Amino acid sequence: MDGDIATVWTFFTEDFQHHGEKPERVRVRASAVLHRSQDGWRTVWNHRDIQEFTDDGHYLKRPI
Repeated sequence: MDGDIATVWTFFTEDFQHHGEKPERVRVRASAVLHRSQDGWRTVWNHRDIQEFTDDGHYLKRPI
């Protein structure tokens, strides 16, 4: 954070299940840029990138 602009990066794993399919685990990379205004912080830009990975921690090569 520098004054009125903040950048945020985070990584987390997420488990989900599409209807009728087996559960999946993905690694999510998320980032955002925030701006401080008189009303508080607001998001200016955000991005979410999902990467599937195997149980041993290797990323899968196929795109989602």
